[in-house]
Amino acid sequence: MLEVTCSGAYRNNGNLEDFTDLKLLMPDCPEEWVKSNAINRCFVMAAEKEFKKRVDSVHSLYVDKVEKAKPKKDKSGKEIELLPSCCGKKIKSLNWEELQDLAMMFCLRAIPLYKSCDLRSARVIAYREYVNKIAGGELGDDYNFAAAADFDVPEVAIKTVAINGNADKVLTGNDVIGDDDTHTA
Repeated sequence: MLEVTCSGAYRNNGNLEDFTDLKLLMPDCPEEWVKSNAINRCFVMAAEKEFKKRVDSVHSLYVDKVEKAKPKKDKSGKEIELLPSCCGKKIKSLNWEELQDLAMMFCLRAIPLYKSCDLRSARVIAYREYVNKIAGGELGDDYNFAAAADFDVPEVAIKTVAINGNADKVLTGNDVIGDDDTHTA
């Protein structure tokens, strides 16, 4: 997990609200994707929780620091590994935060952004994306979500979606987005 410290400004009821030192927790991802994931998948939920105000839009977001998140400690002082919020949860009942973590963890970009549609529709898309691109299944757009088998999201991203040619190298840190000759935007 990564802890991203950011600053910037957002709009709340037409007013521009500045913020600093907001900490976002997100699944590991390539460095090039940190800012995009921070803005699109993490910021609004974390800001609304932290500032107790509605976020109408992000005016600016600056990534000030990125570091590995420190493990938490239980009551006995033993370290507990931090995992994405979706891990160990039933895929068909993930909430918005868990859906965003699922999208980042497995590079499933088709999973809708926070509150860009209703939660049920987001779950339907997330299930189809996971089964088709990670589990190796084949579901069409018209599959029956209610009748589909439910399962737990694994704790480790054993497989991620191959995106635009060099994604495997990017995810392992051996390349950057767009360095492969076969890469298409």
